[in-house]
Amino acid sequence: MIPPDNAITYYRSATAQRDVLTVSSIPSTTPKTPSRKLGIPLVLAAGIFWSSGGLIYRLIDEATPWQVLFYRSGALWLMLCLWLVIRYRLKTKQIFFWAGLPAVIGGLCLAVAFTGFILALEFTTVANALFILAAAPFFAALLGRMVLGEQIARLTWACMMVAAAGLAVMTGGELALGRGLGEIFALMAALGFSGLAVSLRTRQGTDMLPAIFFGSLFAVLFAAVGIALTDSGLIVTPIDLAYSISMGLFQ
Repeated sequence: MIPPDNAITYYRSATAQRDVLTVSSIPSTTPKTPSRKLGIPLVLAAGIFWSSGGLIYRLIDEATPWQVLFYRSGALWLMLCLWLVIRYRLKTKQIFFWAGLPAVIGGLCLAVAFTGFILALEFTTVANALFILAAAPFFAALLGRMVLGEQIARLTWACMMVAAAGLAVMTGGELALGRGLGEIFALMAALGFSGLAVSLRTRQGTDMLPAIFFGSLFAVLFAAVGIALTDSGLIVTPIDLAYSISMGLFQ
């Protein structure tokens, strides 16, 4: 049942003698009709910003992939903390409550995607990494079919098969030459983004910024483990730090 809008009140049931939570005064979880006019330019803008990651990463001289991931994700996490507090103030906890477990699962998937993307840029070309990432919507469609029971159009099935063939040719060829590690990381990133997309669709109409919050936080933890295992430390040059932070703020 969708809770009414106005205040959070607790009352004790006279019959069952248990606490019941009535919620209001939080953003409504009622699904809203998606705006196609707004969605299309946002998707285009997201693609432009995301594609800049490869260029910025190539400008980094000395920082390791784990250091880049650490500062990139840390910058994103801090920015989201600030934004959530400014936007929701005392209601921030309620936003996390209504995002629920899908936000945590989606965040974990996003952290996998962030990690895979940075490692892919380290071990393969930007073109190869972005080509494989472009298959993420097809993986999301397939996962949505499996998890949410969403229907897939015949044309989408055909496109998915073509994309799968292309990925097999690219990744298989690199593996046959004793390479392909970067392509595998890019595939991991694509699968991570697919998991995030499906997680978000389980909470349509709810602000799912907490998923990005968890994703950036988990990515920081992954990076910290990578830094510890490689003994690379946290010290980077100022210019590498600036590039890493910019990847978090503008991607």
